[in-house]
Amino acid sequence: MAIKRIRQRYEELATDAGVDSVQKEILAQRAVFLELQIAKMELAVVEGEDVELGTLTQMTNSLKGLLRDLGLDRQQAQVLDLDEYVKGGRS
Repeated sequence: MAIKRIRQRYEELATDAGVDSVQKEILAQRAVFLELQIAKMELAVVEGEDVELGTLTQMTNSLKGLLRDLGLDRQQAQVLDLDEYVKGGRS
């Protein structure tokens, strides 16, 4: 069951990130792995176990970097209202 969920998560990320090269594939795989490791550590915290918060922070920052490299820090495009569009404010 876990492997199926990992594969599904990879496919979701690969689709969203537009994975179209081996390099992006490697980054997406690592991102899913880090996400899993972070979730395991967070679960341990919830269950009252001690975890190395520095490691958790480093993994979270690494995941953030991978996601940024995959292009997932996208900004919403400016959307013009109908009046602006009609007045020629298209971009």
